Amino acid sequence: MAKCIISNPKTQKLTPQELQKTVAKALEGVSRVEQLMNIWHAGTMFYGLAMWGLALSGLYRHRGVLKVAAKGIGASGKLIMKAL
Repeated sequence: MAKCIISNPKTQKLTPQELQKTVAKALEGVSRVEQLMNIWHAGTMFYGLAMWGLALSGLYRHRGVLKVAAKGIGASGKLIMKAL
């Protein structure tokens, strides 16, 4: 990041204090975007977990479907372990 800042000809004329303020302001904006992205990812994770919970509760009501799903998950796990 420092190389990028130094390579800009406009920054050659800035005082160290002005440069520090500019960099602090830029990094503050990055952290806001990063926080929003973290919130977005957490929301999608909670949504996915909620959907899996609903699906599993629906499967639990029908024991035959639950057994087939468990066998499918077991077979998938074995296949993945062989691939790794």
